[in-house]
Amino acid sequence: MEFGADVHVFPNNHQQSFPDITISDNGIIHVTWVLVSGSNKDIYYSYSSDNGFSFSEAVKINDSNGKVVAFIGGGPRVRCRNDEVFISWADKRNGYTNTGIYLAQSTDSGNTWVETGRISDVDYFTIYPELEVGDDGKLHTAYYHYGSDLDIEDVRYAYTEPNSIEFYPSIQADVNAGVGEPCDCCSPELAIGPDGSAYIAFRNNINNLRDNYIAVKRPNMNEFSTGVPIYNSGWMVSYCPSSRPYLAVNESLLGVGFRVEQPANTYLAFSNSDSIEFNPPTNSTINGEDSNQDYSSVTFVDNNLHAVWSDDISENKKVRYGMISQDDSVIQNSQNVADENGNDALQSDPIITSFDNTLYCVWSDNRNGIQQIYFSSSSEFTVIAGDINQDNEVNIIDIVNLVNFILGHDNPSASEMVAGDMDENGILNILDIIQIVNLIIAG
Repeated sequence: MEFGADVHVFPNNHQQSFPDITISDNGIIHVTWVLVSGSNKDIYYSYSSDNGFSFSEAVKINDSNGKVVAFIGGGPRVRCRNDEVFISWADKRNGYTNTGIYLAQSTDSGNTWVETGRISDVDYFTIYPELEVGDDGKLHTAYYHYGSDLDIEDVRYAYTEPNSIEFYPSIQADVNAGVGEPCDCCSPELAIGPDGSAYIAFRNNINNLRDNYIAVKRPNMNEFSTGVPIYNSGWMVSYCPSSRPYLAVNESLLGVGFRVEQPANTYLAFSNSDSIEFNPPTNSTINGEDSNQDYSSVTFVDNNLHAVWSDDISENKKVRYGMISQDDSVIQNSQNVADENGNDALQSDPIITSFDNTLYCVWSDNRNGIQQIYFSSSSEFTVIAGDINQDNEVNIIDIVNLVNFILGHDNPSASEMVAGDMDENGILNILDIIQIVNLIIAG
């Protein structure tokens, strides 16, 4: 699989970070992220119904302006259930030490939104919202719970009945059984299996030993099992590294991506979902590259595990992609996801997902001097050269649209950029107009 053209989801003059993405059953692409304006953070959302050619005008999701709490790995989560779309996030509208997890719902595929209220049900500080939808239509959430002194108390988990938005009272997920504690600033990861099993992966802290663990609650269980190590790395570090493991489920397979410091790379591993015993992980570095990798995200297509991660090579951050099967000992098809790979394009926060054998990725990128959300997929775009408005004709209207882009009156979408860039040099200018004119005359 090869990633195609980059799409700038919502160009504006504010910092955009911590994106998330999901694809609904009807093929609509849903993207959410945090927009920062001064000291204020808000949740924004946009969708694409044309396979990522273009995205809708972004809308703000949270009702209480500027009260969003978000960190690396702890931004908003977006998930779908048929035509319903849900976004969860952490919000300090009742005071920072009373930060809670909130939920918004759209019942019309993302066209209109309403907040449904706070879904965390414990006192004081709750962050790192996780949100998943089971095959049976149940919503699942997990988050970290801290006391009034902001010391971590426990991990919470709750779920709804099928097709409901009313969560049962949360339970304490005693994932570490009192041995160590989850790293305070490394968010948890929640995944739901096809049988309804709930998996929580997290980075543990046992006297500064920072291994990743996983625990499970089966459908017939009332509590989570004690967490077991995903990989015994032996990584001892006195600070919280802020990175989390990332899970994917495919029938009877679990896939995971995570980082350890020895060396500082992303690792990928498989496990049977029944035994939860991961095979020795594969290092995503190829050809002896000297790079610092972190913040991986994984998804399955068939039984192949596809991953993206932030790759810092010579202090030049890129979003890298690779895939691996259970029979591989090295990463296959490694490539940069983004088209822009100059030294100034610091790329971070990548998330990958899949739908109908296609890969979709979002990330934060400051190629224009400020962090913005970009999108790419392995789907091939079909664009007629010169047909900027995509009405299957090349005429004077396309020239007018191109002139407006060149003068800065409008911003081109990805498909408009591809259609208008006649000489394929990445720039819209008078030379492109001349080629479209010649195309019309020859027509």
